Amino acid sequence: MNFIRKAIVLTATGLAMTMGAMSGAIAFPEKPVTFIVGYGAGGGVDTISRTASKSLSKSLGQPIVIQNRPGAGGGLAVTGLKSAPADGHTIVATTSTTLTFDPHAKDVKFNTDDFDYIAAYGVFPEALHAANFHLVGYSPV
Repeated sequence: MNFIRKAIVLTATGLAMTMGAMSGAIAFPEKPVTFIVGYGAGGGVDTISRTASKSLSKSLGQPIVIQNRPGAGGGLAVTGLKSAPADGHTIVATTSTTLTFDPHAKDVKFNTDDFDYIAAYGVFPEALHAANFHLVGYSPV
């Protein structure tokens, strides 16, 4: 099993244990859990969410329903979560900047205080790239 797959399985198991501990005396989950993914099907967040949902579903004993709501850099998904019942059966999968940066930089209808942090299940460093180009007299280091 490769490193990323192991990390996803461990995080999903930890997420299931955390959600189970939050339930107290009630049985949780009582119904399928919806993952609202803030990006399109087949992208990085979607692929990792689908992989994690398999282990999480097995741990929780309920299906995980993936619902893609791409748009506004994950903001549409987060706005959808805010309008969902706060019963733990709907969670959002998006990048951290959607919740930590966007409320300070954009006019959005949510902020970090609207949600409970559950877990991180991936590390995705960002990078800048340019197409190959050659300048006369320039040699990269």
